Amino acid sequence: MRPFLCDFLRVEGISPHRALDKLAQRGVRVYDAQKAGIAALNFAVRSKDTEKVFAIFSRSCYTVIKTGQSRAKRLLAAVRRRPGFVCGAVLFCLFSFAADRVILRIDVAGSAARYAERAEEVLAAAGLGVFSLYSADAADGARAQLLAAFPDVAFAEVEKSGCVLLVTLEEGDTAEVPVRANELTAPVAGTVEELTVLRGEACVAEGQQVEAGTLLVAGRIVSQDGSYTETFVSARCVLTAEYAYTAAGSGGEAQKLALAQARLSAERELLRGAVSELTVTEERVSESGGEIAVTLTLRLILAANY
Repeated sequence: MRPFLCDFLRVEGISPHRALDKLAQRGVRVYDAQKAGIAALNFAVRSKDTEKVFAIFSRSCYTVIKTGQSRAKRLLAAVRRRPGFVCGAVLFCLFSFAADRVILRIDVAGSAARYAERAEEVLAAAGLGVFSLYSADAADGARAQLLAAFPDVAFAEVEKSGCVLLVTLEEGDTAEVPVRANELTAPVAGTVEELTVLRGEACVAEGQQVEAGTLLVAGRIVSQDGSYTETFVSARCVLTAEYAYTAAGSGGEAQKLALAQARLSAERELLRGAVSELTVTEERVSESGGEIAVTLTLRLILAANY
């Protein structure tokens, strides 16, 4: 995982990957190395190692250029330049975060929205009135009370978006209930790089290695008494994985074709379901006995109701 305080560098020269080997030998850890051309690589290092990198290549055939710095480092520099302004902004963000739990408006939608006034009374009785604090348990209770209060309402949903409580009421005995994913699973084996859970329970941690089919986020909420309430999942996960592909052939042109076929095969196989984005971060090709082996390092973004 890339450190918070880091600088982005580019090394240019013949066989730039050897420059990364040289850095590793000198104890400098490199992050997110990517090709930037035939003879160039982009990578990141800890901020404290930047001067060391320039010193290592000061008398070599490689050219090192600083291309940027991490957001955390830019924020730290801004704090040092304008501490008063930044402290005020932090206080504002903290206040906004605390205020996010407060309900400032209730919107009722759906085919049974005519019951809006009565629905607000039911919500208030469940503890979800204007200027009250939102809780998932109160929302679950409000759904049941709304269904009981209106005999011709077949579906009720209570959600919060920002400071607005969104209520959906659908009438009819056969009202179609929106289908939402109640879990997020890993499509392939890999490493969890990032995990953001807005609703549901995280079942893995960032940096953890998982197998294909591993449950990443479960559709449940833990109540204060330790019991579980089933719900839908709202989550996003960044998964780093490797994809292997083999093809018959030999030579440079056959290797290029195998690389293209490997990318296409990975997209066809994985870019579906919860996978919303697929990026190839590294390619490795080897050849033996008339067979070409391709290994792709992939960065998969998974999302469910996110």
